Amino acid sequence: VYGFDSTRQLMANLFLVQGTAVLWSIPVEIQFYVLFVGLWWVYASGYPICALIGLLAIQAALLVLTDTSAYSLPYWLHFFVIGGAASLIHPNIKVPGWIGVVTLCALPLALPEVRRMLSWTVLPNHYDPITAGYPILLFVLVLWGTSTFRFLAHPLPRYLGKISFGAYLLHWPLIAVIGKLDIGG
Repeated sequence: VYGFDSTRQLMANLFLVQGTAVLWSIPVEIQFYVLFVGLWWVYASGYPICALIGLLAIQAALLVLTDTSAYSLPYWLHFFVIGGAASLIHPNIKVPGWIGVVTLCALPLALPEVRRMLSWTVLPNHYDPITAGYPILLFVLVLWGTSTFRFLAHPLPRYLGKISFGAYLLHWPLIAVIGKLDIGG
């Protein structure tokens, strides 16, 4: 169902070296958690800037020195750094509601496929400033409690957030099973 083409690919998935198809993010997350332990130790030792510089140096070295796919930690490490740095942002910053409204209205242009259909230049997702920057901006606005995003605190969006990753992982096998059903034939 997940399209493993070889034993090597299957083993890479099982040992969390590299994921295939919708499973790509799981090894990336696990690898970051392992790296995070070391960063946490450096940070807790009183060297927060060294932890950040070290992390970015590791990312740069891995991108230059290894032949990795875009579905590996070096390509996504900056998102983990930004997520960690967001915990240092003061949560009581007041942002005018209109900024949230403009951000929501810009959503279609943040989607790479929409920009491709408009014949705009689109870089690979992991470093395209719009594709990568939009979710970061959205994350920070939600974190700051911008009035436009208060609806996310209600039970339905919170529930959908809880089940979203599981639904993401299961959608591919469901599509495969439904595709094999002989409906109307």
